[in-house]
Amino acid sequence: MNAEELRSIVDTVAWREQVEFELGERYPGHPDDAAVQAELRRVGATVTPRLLDALQDSDGYGVWALRLAPYVAGEDAAARARRHLEDPDPDTRYWARRLLDSSPE
Repeated sequence: MNAEELRSIVDTVAWREQVEFELGERYPGHPDDAAVQAELRRVGATVTPRLLDALQDSDGYGVWALRLAPYVAGEDAAARARRHLEDPDPDTRYWARRLLDSSPE
């Protein structure tokens, strides 16, 4: 897999998440994002830390690098999150904090 293929996969996951979000707003009691989490877990298992870095460096994909980080073998997700706590992008800061809040440290 290369960075372009990973971005394409992430775009598909993002679309699915948006659909799930909209369904959740329209239909109370709609299932949570378990399908999205399962997909992130599946994709993360095929990603290397180096490929995750390439995704992080791709414009608009920093959040997805953070979200995939816990599922990438050999990746220190908490360290990656700490590097982005002061990121200028509020979404990136949000996911960095969320990742650290869910970290077992």
